[in-house]
Amino acid sequence: MTHKTLLLSALSCAVSLIASPAIAANTGFKTLTVGLPITTLQVVNEGLIRYDWRSDIDEDFRGKPKAGEGFLGRPATGDYYYAVYQHKVFSFGGTLASYQDDSVASVRQAKADFEELVSQATNTLKVKPVIIRTIKDKSVPFFECVTDSICGDYSATYTIGANEISINLMQDRDAEDGGRQLNAGMRGTLK
Repeated sequence: MTHKTLLLSALSCAVSLIASPAIAANTGFKTLTVGLPITTLQVVNEGLIRYDWRSDIDEDFRGKPKAGEGFLGRPATGDYYYAVYQHKVFSFGGTLASYQDDSVASVRQAKADFEELVSQATNTLKVKPVIIRTIKDKSVPFFECVTDSICGDYSATYTIGANEISINLMQDRDAEDGGRQLNAGMRGTLK
């Protein structure tokens, strides 16, 4: 890579970082937003790992956002996951809180955390969300149920321009312990 190419790449990254806070400011994220180049993700994460790719333009990454980069300034309790298409971020999100089990106390705390975050997001984003609180089968453990749309859903979705910001309670099916969590994220919508 030539010196000129490196300089242009660095300048592009700097411009993205300068422009991104203005773009991201109305979405609840400090710098992260849909449409960012992969180089920006490398700057705002403490380690970024490509863990899946279907082609050179369709890749998935994970990383831990640096302090202050999470939704409404809340720190991530684990990795954020990024879907990248054509070398730009298409969607991302991560965990803001984790819960031990499906006990009454854990579910009560999760619902309270969800309501608090939705209230804070609504006040900050100045957009009315679509909120769904549905449990169709009470015999299924809460987090398992809200992870399966046939059984239930506990989510809030904010549409801002061509982006959707979502907050939801769910269970990570890939985690050994069930990974019960409160997540927030953003994705671009196809119009």
